[in-house]
Amino acid sequence: TYNPSTLTVGENKGKQLIYSNINQRKVKYYFKCKSWSIDVIYQWYDERFIREDNTKSLEAYQIVNLGIHGDIPIKENLFSIHLRVNNILNEVYESVQNYATPLRNFQLSIQYKIK
Repeated sequence: TYNPSTLTVGENKGKQLIYSNINQRKVKYYFKCKSWSIDVIYQWYDERFIREDNTKSLEAYQIVNLGIHGDIPIKENLFSIHLRVNNILNEVYESVQNYATPLRNFQLSIQYKIK
């Protein structure tokens, strides 16, 4: 995505808006085999300016997430499991100055559907 959002008035007219990155990329790979699936999501974010005069910015960063999902039939019912690992590379980054962002983290979802 290319997003040149700029100020339209004032002494900084034409400068990039703060916390609005100009470029970002997102690529998703998805693989499915029978009742199992794997997805890998790669996200890259360009630097973000934190001053209206565009003299100071936060560094560009990248994040990689991985998800695994499976459905297991048990008689007439369905058992589903979903595991997601976010920020696999354990990237330390800031999207807003001085606000913490999550390091590597895990999500597990288990569901049993009774018919």
